[in-house]
Amino acid sequence: MLHTILLSIFTILHLTSAKVEFSEQQQNLRIGAVFRAKEDAHLVAAFNYSLHWLHEHHNNFLLLPSAANANKNNENDGGIGTVIGYMEILEDPVDYYELLEKACRLINERDVHALIGPAHLHQSELLADLSAKLKVPFFSLIDPLAHHFLNPSDGNLMKANADADSNGAESVRQTAAEEEIVRIEMFPHTQLFEAIIDLIKYWRWSRVIVVYRQPERIRRLAIFWESDALASIRFHLVNIEHGDFLSAAKLVKELEDCGEVTNRHQQGQCSEFSRLLLDMDPQDTHQFLLAALKVGLVELKHWFLTTSLDMRHMDMELFRHNHAHFVGLDPVDTHLLSPSFSANKQLPDFDEFKQYIRAHVNAVGPSTTNSGGLKMSEAAFLFDAVYLMARQWSMPNNNISGSIGAAAARCASGQHAHRPSKFGVQIARQLRQNANIHGISGQLDRLNSYNNNNRASSTNFTFRINLLGYTGHIDDVHIKRFYA
Repeated sequence: MLHTILLSIFTILHLTSAKVEFSEQQQNLRIGAVFRAKEDAHLVAAFNYSLHWLHEHHNNFLLLPSAANANKNNENDGGIGTVIGYMEILEDPVDYYELLEKACRLINERDVHALIGPAHLHQSELLADLSAKLKVPFFSLIDPLAHHFLNPSDGNLMKANADADSNGAESVRQTAAEEEIVRIEMFPHTQLFEAIIDLIKYWRWSRVIVVYRQPERIRRLAIFWESDALASIRFHLVNIEHGDFLSAAKLVKELEDCGEVTNRHQQGQCSEFSRLLLDMDPQDTHQFLLAALKVGLVELKHWFLTTSLDMRHMDMELFRHNHAHFVGLDPVDTHLLSPSFSANKQLPDFDEFKQYIRAHVNAVGPSTTNSGGLKMSEAAFLFDAVYLMARQWSMPNNNISGSIGAAAARCASGQHAHRPSKFGVQIARQLRQNANIHGISGQLDRLNSYNNNNRASSTNFTFRINLLGYTGHIDDVHIKRFYA
C-alpha cells in the first residue's frame, strides 16, 4: 500500500495531510523542507511518509479536546491539525546560495511556520542561522557536534555556553536566548555523550583510542581531557586525514604497541588498549572497519564503540564472525514500536516505516545506498518533528494559530531587511513545553531538557545498546539515562 505513495519529488511538492475540521480562524500548519535529491533521499521519503501517515490516521486521534478535558501530563491529549508540507530539492547539493534561495522561497511565498534542513552539518548550520534571524522554528536532524563539559556538582553534561557573559546587555542576552529557542535539535547529542561516558566508566576502560575524521568533532571530544572526572582514563586521538582510512588503522595498531611485548603479564595488559571509540558517521565508520579488518584489528581483544546511531542498519556481514565486539546506541526501541504499541501510542509501525524509506531510497538510485547503510535515525527524527508540530497545533493551549497568518516572516530583499516572525519564538517555546509525547525516536521531552540556565532539567531518555559479538547477531539491552 505504502509503495504506491512514492511520488516524484524532484520538483516543489505541495503535500496535504491530516485534514481536520477547524474553525474559520484556525490556520493550517505549514512546514517547509529543503533537501538534496540523492544524499537526503531517506529524508524525502520520511517527509512524504509523515504527511501521508497523518492524513490516513488522523481519525484515530482525539481531535481538538476541550480545555476542561485536557491534561498536560497525558500524552494522548491533543489531536492532529491540518498539515501542509512544502519541499524544495536542491539541483546542486553543494550550492549554498541555492540552499538559502529555496529556503527563503518557502518562507516568502509559502508562509511556512517551521523549517527542516538537510542532513549536512554546514548546510544545517546555515539554515539554522537564517531561521534564528527570522525567528522561525528550525528542526535540525543531525549531530551538531556541540561542545559540552561535565558539571562537577552532579556529573551531568552542561552546555559550553552555560557561563555566558552575564554583564552583556539584556537585549543581547534575550536575542541569544530566542535564537537558541527557535533551533530545535532533534538529535539527542547530549544524551548520546552522557551514555558514551557512562559506558566507558561502567566497563572501566583505562585507555581509549578515539578515531574521528571531521575536524569539527574535536569540539566535543575535548571533554575527554578537560574533565577531571575522566582524568584517570587515557585517551589517544587518531584523525583520518585525506580519507586515508588504512593509515589511520595502522596508526591505531602502532598505538596499541603489543606486537613487541614478550612478557606474559604485559601481554595481558594489552587487552586494555584495544578499546576504540569511533566518532564518525555510518559511512566513515564502515570504511574504517574495513581498513581495521585488513590490518588485523577486528579480532577477539578489540571493542569498537561507535557514536553513530545506525549500526543496526550498517552492512556488518564481514565483521560478524571475527569475535570482536561492536557496540552502538539506538534511540529507536523496535520492541516498543510493534503494531500493538503503535496503536496505543498513536505511532506508525516501525517495520512499515523502514520498508517505505528503503523502497524510496532504492528507487532513487543505487548511488544513494552504500555499505554505510541507511541513516534511519535521521528519518525517525524527521517524522517526530512533523508529528510534534501537528500535535502541538491542535493542543487546547495553542492560542496563536488563529492570528499567525498576518505575522509571517520575510527574508531580506532589495526593499527591506529581514522581517522576523512575531510568533515564531512562541511557537518554538510551546513546542518544547508540550513535547511530553512519545515519538519514533523515544520521549520527545528531551527537547525541553534545558532550562534558562542551560542546566539539565528533569527528564529521561532511553537508548538501546546494540551489541554485535560472539553470536554474529546484533543483540541489545535496555538502558535509561536520568537527569537529576
